[in-house]
Amino acid sequence: MPNSFAQTVVLFGTDHNFQLPLCGKDTEKTFYSTIYELSNSYGVHTIAEEMSLEALSEKGATYSIAQQLCNDKDLRHEFMDPANKERKELGIFQDNDIRAEGFLNNWTPEHIDAEILVRGSYASDSIRENFWLSKIKEIDTWPLLFICGADHFNSFADLLLRNGVNVVKSCKYWKP
Repeated sequence: MPNSFAQTVVLFGTDHNFQLPLCGKDTEKTFYSTIYELSNSYGVHTIAEEMSLEALSEKGATYSIAQQLCNDKDLRHEFMDPANKERKELGIFQDNDIRAEGFLNNWTPEHIDAEILVRGSYASDSIRENFWLSKIKEIDTWPLLFICGADHFNSFADLLLRNGVNVVKSCKYWKP
């Protein structure tokens, strides 16, 4: 492996629906082929993705396309997103979670909006991205292909770079 790929993350942004085999056979083949080519081009040893087993189950899937590719190529695969219980422990909230909490607690719309600003999706994205970074460092297998939602592409690339990880920005928003 060339030194230029030491501590390198090949970053790939997409819509999470394309990560699952439920996206349709043509899209599945195209997604598989795209990440297959990326993994070959950069000599990837691990594919990690913003996904959890719970998220798979919630969408009615039993595996991801990247997971299947890793099985086929004998590569390491990692689901990187924390499970629901772990999200709560880490203080990760979605905006709708906060709206529901506000509704149940009779908060004013202004209170709900303020809570969303303080601990909603935007604030929680930083917690999640730092969580992914720590897991990537634990894995310590380079180069690594990381598949994330397109909304995280720029901010996660910046976080990786600030922490001394080389980033190949392969695709900000892949779609078939």
